[in-house]
Amino acid sequence: MQEEINCGEKLASRTDRLAAVIVDSVVVLITAFILLLIIIFSGFENFYNSCFTGSFILKVISYTFTGSVIYLPLNGYLLYKYGQTIGKRFMGIKIVDMNNKVPSLYRSYFLRSFLISLFAIIPILNFAIMLDDLFIFTKRQRCIHDYLAGTKVVDI
Repeated sequence: MQEEINCGEKLASRTDRLAAVIVDSVVVLITAFILLLIIIFSGFENFYNSCFTGSFILKVISYTFTGSVIYLPLNGYLLYKYGQTIGKRFMGIKIVDMNNKVPSLYRSYFLRSFLISLFAIIPILNFAIMLDDLFIFTKRQRCIHDYLAGTKVVDI
């Protein structure tokens, strides 16, 4: 069962959000690198490479799903239970809905991260998605993914 959150309306700072993204990226990259080494040294390299053949779109979709296979086990429980990723937990911030409650995993992961990744492969939407994080500089400090999921990021 998800916990209710006891926090005020104090939004997380832009620098805390950026630091959390950097921490999350480093954790995912290190994990991906370790998994890649395991694949190479275990003899599954040909199988792995065959999964990523085909058109450009299929490759991008494959990489998006591969990223999810790494990201979700690392952050899924924290997102579900606390509204946090490893980086957000480290920085003392969390994702909440507009009622200051921990959002569902569907909202905190699928709408905020996965859907944005899929939109990024569509040429017309790609440019808009690249601007996603720039919305942090608006008065409400909510990115496009926050609006899609009906979430905000607050200090705890």
